[in-house]
Amino acid sequence: MSSIRYVLSQVPVQDGRPAFLVYDLKKECIVRELTDYATYLIDERNNSPLTVGQGLYQLVEFWKFLQHEETGLHAISNATIRKFKVENFRKVRKSKAHRGGEDQAKQTVNIKLERIYQWIVWLQETGRVPLGTIGRRGLVIAIIESPVMRKRSSGSWVAKSGRKYPLLYKVSKRNAKHNAAASVVTDQNVSDMMARFSELFEPFIAQRNSLFADIAESAGFRRGSICSLRIDQFKISEIEMANGEYLVRPSKQKLGYTKTFGIELSLAFRIYEFIENYWKPWVKEHAIPQGVHENALFLSEKTGKPILERSMTQSISRAFRSLGFDKGVGPHALRGKFTSTFVDEELAERRELGLDTSNRSIAAAAAMKLGHDDPDQFYRYASSSQARQARISREGRLAELKVLREQVKSLQERLRQMGGVAD
Repeated sequence: MSSIRYVLSQVPVQDGRPAFLVYDLKKECIVRELTDYATYLIDERNNSPLTVGQGLYQLVEFWKFLQHEETGLHAISNATIRKFKVENFRKVRKSKAHRGGEDQAKQTVNIKLERIYQWIVWLQETGRVPLGTIGRRGLVIAIIESPVMRKRSSGSWVAKSGRKYPLLYKVSKRNAKHNAAASVVTDQNVSDMMARFSELFEPFIAQRNSLFADIAESAGFRRGSICSLRIDQFKISEIEMANGEYLVRPSKQKLGYTKTFGIELSLAFRIYEFIENYWKPWVKEHAIPQGVHENALFLSEKTGKPILERSMTQSISRAFRSLGFDKGVGPHALRGKFTSTFVDEELAERRELGLDTSNRSIAAAAAMKLGHDDPDQFYRYASSSQARQARISREGRLAELKVLREQVKSLQERLRQMGGVAD
């Protein structure tokens, strides 16, 4: 008999937006506390289906824990959260899929705990658990601001900052996922990675992987956006007519955005050359029909179909591992390299022009460049760039001072030799 009790399914609805269902096979009913929450996240919070799906799997895990502990929603407390936290940490550490050390495991558990806290807040706000279940003096202690939400220009709803969840593990920020300083990738690292591709793979695969890395590093696109690019978006006539940069709109973007981004003309020509010199000959040689390849720029060498995001992630991550990077470093490290470079150049240009160089303004510029609506995501990059350039400036001044002191010392010695007085 199957041990599976809960089934999570994604189903289409009439307006084209997906919906999620959590079904209890034993009771033969929909788990409304989870299903309705998923609908709320998609319809009212405008979360992406990918984000909702990932979060829902974690909430189902907590739901299973509650059933095993025979704890009803009305009885959830700090003790419940604490026990789940400890057990889940042990489970993550033992998992073969776990990447990294203890801090990374704590960060993984924290993500689950944050979603659990947010779900309990929603349960209380919708009257599914009693008032006092969560709050400053609740059974589950949390500092929660007013449930009033503010609407951003993107149309997505976000809570005001200030929610604090005291049972989360304390993890050093330097180990946080996607942190600016976590995995520093240099130009030499990228060159070495591309050389490794050429050593290990046939020309089509090597060039495909190198181009993927090139786009991530040179344009800062996410892996999903890169994999969604099509060959008909890079026509030589349009590239040659472009002025300054070439405009591209990836068909897949975070939160379903349809933004257009400018990429360097050199990158656009590089993509066109890949299409002409590698993509078309390979498709012709393997007789891949259009109905299979769908004009996707990145194809699987096994099926000829558009390549899966995880396949490209694995290729990039393995290359990084072969260069000595930690497990888990992948395409996002290249996006981080692009962001750091952009922020450094933006800061230098603003200083030269006498414009606003505050971290907030630099972060806003980076957010716009990378298709984000939340500048806070890039505040740490701006802060790091300010500190880095201040250090470089300080080191430069110290070097100049050292040279001046040596020159003064040399002049004093010459004066002594000439019989003069050196003060």
